[in-house]
Amino acid sequence: MNRQSLLIRLADNNPFSSSVAGEPWEGRYPHVPEINDHVHIPLLQLAQLLTREPQTPLAALVLGEAGSGKSHLLRRLADGADLSRSDSPATNLAFAYVHPILDPQRPMRHVLREVMVSLAHRARPNHPLNQLQMLLYPVMLDGWSRMLAKKKGSKAEGSALKQAAGDGSWFFQHWLPNQKKKWLRALTDQLAVLLSASGAVDPATLRVMVHLGHRELAPLALSWLRGEDLDYGHAKSLGVVERQRQRLEEVEEEARVVLATLSTLLVHRRTPLLVCFDRLENLRTPAHHQAFEVLIDFLVGEMGCTLPLALVRGEQWRNQLANQLNPHVVQRLEANAFELRGCIPKTASQLVESRLIHALDTLWDPQTSYCQALLAELTPPFSGRQFSREILVTANKRLLALLDQPLPTPHNHQHILLQEWQGWRDRLLADLDNHPPDSERLAHAMGLLIPQESTPIALPSKAMVMTTSKGWLVVDTHQHHMAVLNNLHHASGLLRRPSGRVVVYVRDGRYPIPPPPKWPGTNQALQRFRELGGQDWLLEPQEVAAFYAISHLHQLVVSGDISQLSDEGQWLTVDEKCFYAFLLELPQGEEAHCQPFKQLQERLNSQPLPQPPSQTLTPAVHNRQLANVVASLTHVLEGLPSHMGTASQLIDLLHKRGVHTTLQLLLHGVEKESQRFALIPTTNGAIIQLRGKWRHGIRQTTTPT
Repeated sequence: MNRQSLLIRLADNNPFSSSVAGEPWEGRYPHVPEINDHVHIPLLQLAQLLTREPQTPLAALVLGEAGSGKSHLLRRLADGADLSRSDSPATNLAFAYVHPILDPQRPMRHVLREVMVSLAHRARPNHPLNQLQMLLYPVMLDGWSRMLAKKKGSKAEGSALKQAAGDGSWFFQHWLPNQKKKWLRALTDQLAVLLSASGAVDPATLRVMVHLGHRELAPLALSWLRGEDLDYGHAKSLGVVERQRQRLEEVEEEARVVLATLSTLLVHRRTPLLVCFDRLENLRTPAHHQAFEVLIDFLVGEMGCTLPLALVRGEQWRNQLANQLNPHVVQRLEANAFELRGCIPKTASQLVESRLIHALDTLWDPQTSYCQALLAELTPPFSGRQFSREILVTANKRLLALLDQPLPTPHNHQHILLQEWQGWRDRLLADLDNHPPDSERLAHAMGLLIPQESTPIALPSKAMVMTTSKGWLVVDTHQHHMAVLNNLHHASGLLRRPSGRVVVYVRDGRYPIPPPPKWPGTNQALQRFRELGGQDWLLEPQEVAAFYAISHLHQLVVSGDISQLSDEGQWLTVDEKCFYAFLLELPQGEEAHCQPFKQLQERLNSQPLPQPPSQTLTPAVHNRQLANVVASLTHVLEGLPSHMGTASQLIDLLHKRGVHTTLQLLLHGVEKESQRFALIPTTNGAIIQLRGKWRHGIRQTTTPT
């Protein structure tokens, strides 16, 4: 082994090629403990305070310029969170990473989703259980023990309990999945009794948490805990009531309920949860500011054993955010404020060496002279302190010079953005299981790639609708048949507008619409949408990763995390102007990575199919037809038992009255007159009910919308 062997390996695996840290879970490079210890240690001390006083209202703020090590600090906190070691206060904490808020209308659902996605990560690398299972594990064992004591269980069950107490993976992977529903209900009841002394408990949330050990039901349980609406069969298999929510207030309230139960679990376990809000620079509108304020107030004031941590550039905080946010929230965050300082010469050398160790593995031997010489050549000499990004960028330039490879051009921002985007796309594609379908992120990415005439609009059923210069995009990742039906109906309604513009209905391919005979009404609506000239686009995994990476890259640019060091030693930050120029080029290239963006433009530039003559109605004729259907439907429902009927039954009754309608037109009328009609989802379509104030000729004093 010699110097040349090291350089050959580094040419194939350059550990300095990217100075932008990944998400806390990636763990691509080892961290250097001494960097920013003055922030890391006090944060752990705050968390330890919550183990003694779980209801203490705490929040923290970390300020640091771009490249100062905020992301490295987060990864160190994530690496240190080890719920398997309850005997170590320094590591006995749970960690959650929160991406910037995209839809300010649903802050509670956003933080619920982000927390549950984080808790689904492993308790530590190579550990068989995730963080949420580790939180539940001791409580479930306690509940099981009480069940045995109460009924004097068999010797075999007592032996199983002893085995489970020493092997959490056996408990979740072998014992729990094989238990009968009656046993699971009894365990859930015991958990409710145990936890109720520590706070509010939602029985439905506990029932779902118990299924986290089931091989087949665990993914459904995680979907439900993230706030997603499951279809009837899936909800029934989890033992919960099907929830099809139509109002944003209901979405937010249910998120609060699930988070409150999680808080009770944390308080019972005396295990603090660190909730990290990264890249606050992306909070750029009053609506986003208000959403963030709601979350901080909730996490500090209502969530026990929880420490929200906000990370932002110091200049951005002092000059903008601190003046734009509610003073009460600012005061809460600044009560525990820390500022990152960067590296000293010793830690700079350790940072470079940690990257070399990662890339070279067993080839690296610090005792040899050629390894010491290489480390000295790559570590930049300086006095005082420098940020970690500056050290890594300089090390990259020095390594490329040693390898006789071309140095990066600081002004070639397009190349820098392409490299970063490709890196994020590849990492997302390799780990899509930890990035579940998200209509907000898809809509955010597509909205960046196409000229918009208005901002994305969130439908109550979690679809995002964007109006573009070419037409409409309806981005939907819902799993509930009635929500998908409503979104398809909305998409068909857009096609009926006399604009001649295209409508594209987009779904993440991991949540396809089940083919017939399942979801008959939804599949009928999909077919009708196609007949009207609409396009449906089921994204492949490569396309999903490509769009999600665009959304993430934009957040990095806004937070100033994409930058290069010029030959004169000045930082050149890639701004949004460069980012949008980069986006304009993406759909034009012939490379494979351009295909998802070319596909998006081609779909929006295509011409919608002409509608059948019978469906080409002027707005006035359509409105008269809709009013006739609504009035006739009211009279039909007044004569039915309980004033309700299935959609197919009502269409037949309307036809007998001489009122010809389609399912789409009927549902459009029901949706438009939501004050008059209630839409109840079922496994095979929908039930429509006449609301009380409209029964037997009773009318409102004002005309409904």
